[in-house]
Amino acid sequence: MSKRTTHQNKLYHELCGQLHKQKEITVWDGRLGKRNPVRFPPGLFTYDEFRVWIAELNLDYPRDKEGKPVSTTQLSIEEMNSHINFLEVLCAELGE
Repeated sequence: MSKRTTHQNKLYHELCGQLHKQKEITVWDGRLGKRNPVRFPPGLFTYDEFRVWIAELNLDYPRDKEGKPVSTTQLSIEEMNSHINFLEVLCAELGE
């Protein structure tokens, strides 16, 4: 399994940093059928706690046997690209 690239890592941290600075973020959670928004102020979390929480909200993010998000260091290039796409959508929605 190929690990994430240096460019992916930089982009990942740039996007997480942009999101962490926001007053509020809305993530649409489709697990309950209808679109249920999860709204929260990222400033409630440390940067590292925020990264774990945002991975938790990404329903496609890989999980361990206990259902917890795995460390980004364990993601393949494809898995990291998928998570970066999730973060890019969140950033794009901030501009609306």
